[in-house]
Amino acid sequence: MFANKYTINHKEIIIKFIRRKELDADTRLRIVILALSCQGDYGARTALAREYNLSRSFLYQLIGTALLCLQELFSHENVAALPNQLDLDANIALLRLEGQVSISGISEILQMQGYEHNSTGMVSEHLKHLGVRIL
Repeated sequence: MFANKYTINHKEIIIKFIRRKELDADTRLRIVILALSCQGDYGARTALAREYNLSRSFLYQLIGTALLCLQELFSHENVAALPNQLDLDANIALLRLEGQVSISGISEILQMQGYEHNSTGMVSEHLKHLGVRIL
């Protein structure tokens, strides 16, 4: 009886604040790549958000996070970084802050773990740079 009067146009439904926590990393990466590739095309990101059933706010949050990660990855300080650079920084910070290990002790532990650069001077420089990044 009221079917014709109250029809819903699904294209006009506005999606707000939908967080898709079940999206895996590959899907999120695919979304970010598509969103970056359609930069400048009016309405393309909105269409992408609708296609994946997520909010534009969340889409822009994904783009921002990806750009920050890329900026950190390709910054001048990290160009010559080893593939395990983040592990090295995390190990040094963990040993120094949580384990309260001396710099020479950290150097010995890194040597036992097989890190190529394990001198006390290198450990001291890493701690200095970590402190600067935190501040």
